[in-house]
Amino acid sequence: MNRVTPMLILAGLVLTPAASLAQAVGSPAPGTPAAAPARPMDPRTAAMVKLNRAVTVDLNEARLEDALQFIKDFTGAELDILWSDTRTTGLDKERLVTVSVREVSALRLLERVLEKAQDDFDENTWQMTPSGIIEVGPKSRLNRSKFLKIYDIQDLLFVIPDFTQVPEMDLDTVLNQGQGGGGGGGGGIFRDDEEDDRGPEPTDEELAQKIIDLIVENIEPEQWQDNGGEGGSIRFHNGTLLIRAPEYMHRQINGPEYRMPSRRSRTGAAAPAPAGDTATARAPGEPAAPAAPAPAPAQASTPASAPAAPSPGQKS
Repeated sequence: MNRVTPMLILAGLVLTPAASLAQAVGSPAPGTPAAAPARPMDPRTAAMVKLNRAVTVDLNEARLEDALQFIKDFTGAELDILWSDTRTTGLDKERLVTVSVREVSALRLLERVLEKAQDDFDENTWQMTPSGIIEVGPKSRLNRSKFLKIYDIQDLLFVIPDFTQVPEMDLDTVLNQGQGGGGGGGGGIFRDDEEDDRGPEPTDEELAQKIIDLIVENIEPEQWQDNGGEGGSIRFHNGTLLIRAPEYMHRQINGPEYRMPSRRSRTGAAAPAPAGDTATARAPGEPAAPAAPAPAPAQASTPASAPAAPSPGQKS
């Protein structure tokens, strides 16, 4: 006969005794304001926290599929790997990679593995989706996930005037006017013999084009459509830049929209990392290291018994 857990029916709610006890213990006292619910973490930030775990690993001619699976298992992050097939380009599962890292983040390990697996025609990288999934593959495949982002650059278009043509004071005119009794008339005391040769101020369009040139020349120059690529397009309109590009390009322009956790040096004054934050990993296919012997149980030391106190009248 199956044992049925006793149920507690209260005010139309069916609760097990354990659940009702937990509710009673966790309920605030009357008159105590309820605590505000915890704000959920951005899934993109949660993914970066997982990829920030430190790892030490040696990959010696490991299959690319095994290396990426190891990163997934080690971090628990969700990777969307764009493999190649008969119709589209992508990563080669059988590509052999050799990588050795010591105390680096799993994200850095992922970037090193992707660097080793790329060829001369198409570079590999990663990018973050709004739901916290890390897409991994060639840039030509990642370029299909473009979205429009508007960047306000009004503060970069403001030109601070440079007053190089400073007028000179004519002291002779000042003295002559003083000796003449300060009568009216006369010219000004400042003399400006040179004409202003600064020329017209640059327009907003000209300044914006300089900003566009800096972006295109320094951030993924081969991926911009103006340079023959398929990654991103950039246009200026009414004090803003309209950029349509994949996430891996956007985050290099103005930083990621999600928080990137930082890891201070372990030799510095930072607090110790939590348990499980650092691991010495085993490469795919490598035999497991022998387990360390369990420590011997500590033996309690018995204190020596103190001498008995002498009875009254007895000599010590």
